[in-house]
Amino acid sequence: MANERSIPSGNLMRLVSVLCMNLALTPVFPVTAQRTTALPYAHEAIGYLEQGDTARAAARVQDGLKAVPASTLLHNMAGAVLLLTEDLAGSEKAFSEALHLAPTDALAEYGLAVVDLARGRLDSAGRSLDALSPGADPGVRELARQYLGLLMGSPPPTSVALPAYLDPGRLGLEAASALQRKDRETGLERVRRIMADPTTARYSEPIAPLMTYDAHRPLAFASPRLRGIKLQSARRDDRNVLSGSTPLRAEGIDGGFVSFRVDGELISVVNARPYTTVWDTTRMPNGPHVVETVIHDSSGQEASVRRREVITRNPNAPPSPDDQEIRQRLWRILAFRPSKASTAMLASTMEADGGNAAEASRWRTTAAAIRPEVATGTLRPGTRLSAGAPLWRGDPTKRVVALTFDDGPKPGITDKLLAILEREGVRATFFVIGRHAAASPDLLVRLLQSGMEVANHSYSHPNLARIGREEARQELLRTNACVADILGQAPRWFRPPGGNISESLTEIARGLGLRACMWTVNAEGMELLGADAVVRYVLGNASPGAIILLHNGRPSTVTALPRVIRGLRERGYRFVTVSELANAAAEYR
Repeated sequence: MANERSIPSGNLMRLVSVLCMNLALTPVFPVTAQRTTALPYAHEAIGYLEQGDTARAAARVQDGLKAVPASTLLHNMAGAVLLLTEDLAGSEKAFSEALHLAPTDALAEYGLAVVDLARGRLDSAGRSLDALSPGADPGVRELARQYLGLLMGSPPPTSVALPAYLDPGRLGLEAASALQRKDRETGLERVRRIMADPTTARYSEPIAPLMTYDAHRPLAFASPRLRGIKLQSARRDDRNVLSGSTPLRAEGIDGGFVSFRVDGELISVVNARPYTTVWDTTRMPNGPHVVETVIHDSSGQEASVRRREVITRNPNAPPSPDDQEIRQRLWRILAFRPSKASTAMLASTMEADGGNAAEASRWRTTAAAIRPEVATGTLRPGTRLSAGAPLWRGDPTKRVVALTFDDGPKPGITDKLLAILEREGVRATFFVIGRHAAASPDLLVRLLQSGMEVANHSYSHPNLARIGREEARQELLRTNACVADILGQAPRWFRPPGGNISESLTEIARGLGLRACMWTVNAEGMELLGADAVVRYVLGNASPGAIILLHNGRPSTVTALPRVIRGLRERGYRFVTVSELANAAAEYR
């Protein structure tokens, strides 16, 4: 009988059966433990990435790397997560680790090229893109090469041929190319299509490497930096790394036979000394595997099983079929897309070149609403109302009050408040949160059309007195820009969330043409208790020149509002906006 039968694994069980019949043995092959795979972690992480949730994606990748530290797929995903959150050093480390595990992994090579491009290393990025190994997504690669050519002074053709799933990137290239050719009509048409992208909100950037069209800073990233999450590569033991054809040997055998299994699959049966087989690792996907040497006694029973975890590393190894679908999705996530803010600035330049100053200014405002740092200085300081200390009340000798509503616009609440105000003929001031305004532009337009004043309540409602100066400035600027883009006019008043004001914040706001409006009567606590409590509190504390703070988001406020209006009117009060209240007395001019 031969020492070894190296035949297809599908026939090995038949071979063993024949062998055991000749020896009058009963073979036993219990189910063996399968290796831990990266797929469950990768499936969850890629789903989160596609939703733009980089924090949850990072958490799943981190868990996966603890369980499967030698997974090329998970290291590539770690590189992608860190790249999209602009941790270039961490991304480079993760992609390099993937490339160490799989020396010709095109996805890792591409990731490193993108890191180089993000750092402004155009020549190095170009060489890497030209040298990508087989397996690269040809469309994603061509888009990157076309964009690199644009940055280096070689504009793409008028029409770029790319797969349909890369349409956003194609439109970005064609818009930039049209600008260089002075083809304003084509360029603006491409810009409008980019800005109408249904996959992102009105004033949001996609989660992708974003084309800025700027050779000094070629890529931007919209997802916030990760805090408290580190995707560090696991330590590896190169003694367990196998390449090429590797001998497998069973020691201490006295009779019986030996079977060899990899990841639970039978690969060879040997029934004579030296109980050795050769495993061709080049036919396996790169990464972790479990090799089992199973010793069968003279009765055919398993006498012992020796398991060893190894890592295979071979150039041009076949990909795992289970990994392919996730890798394809990851390629698409890492495909370049146009920055909407930078694209709006392209349109501003086109309009300015065409002599249309008003449209150029509007596009700059749009850019600032998306990413304020792209269009600094866009919104000019406002009127004289921007001067002065925070406003807490109007003229105490005039029987007027200003109703103000924080936190909107919110569908289902704002429209009900507005219906009551319109029915009662009352003008009020709405301090809107920028992200809510961006999500409900139609409600914002209705407020203005109904005679309401629209003011600034920050973009995401943070404590403006505790965050950094530039972050606070961008919170106010971005909301100003959103409102100006939707309504054609920027707010002139702001109210800091929670009333957290400081001299520094007042100075920042003044530079944006904003003056702080605080309050005389704050009904927030009563809104939590119900409509009756709101009515009693407001009517009991209102006084001439009062600024009354209510909230645009609580049903109790909607229920209380008609009674508040009637009660104040019965006491002889008129209703004005904050600007009217400030203008009513000379000391507030």
